[in-house]
Amino acid sequence: MSSELVFTILPFDPWVTPGNEVRLPIDLDDFARQLQAKWPGSEIKIHRSEEGRIARLYVPTRTQGKWNIAGFEEDYSQLYVSGWPKSTAKEIILWYRHYVPICYRLFLVTPENDHAVELTENITLDDIEEMYPYPVSDE
Repeated sequence: MSSELVFTILPFDPWVTPGNEVRLPIDLDDFARQLQAKWPGSEIKIHRSEEGRIARLYVPTRTQGKWNIAGFEEDYSQLYVSGWPKSTAKEIILWYRHYVPICYRLFLVTPENDHAVELTENITLDDIEEMYPYPVSDE
């Protein structure tokens, strides 16, 4: 079954600079195109809400069908990534660190333990695995 774990990736450390409003230079349409190219079996939906546009990535899973694994909120420059399925989640986090220009710092926030870790340019899938606050099975 799925995990309720959701990571948030921000362009600032919310525990050090709460309320920071760093805006990343991300074109949502380009973001969606590149996600689709990286995960060709996925579906991307762009929604408009009162808070702005949000791109959501749905991946097929054996047990849950289409699963909303990630989404980018344009107005807040915020990416959320479901912790499950783990292998795909870790790949999305790694991809995003390389998608965003390295001159922008990115922090992965784990709400379960009020912890933020910087995603450096040298981050690996193994490093991301260690950021999980508790064991999560893959599909």
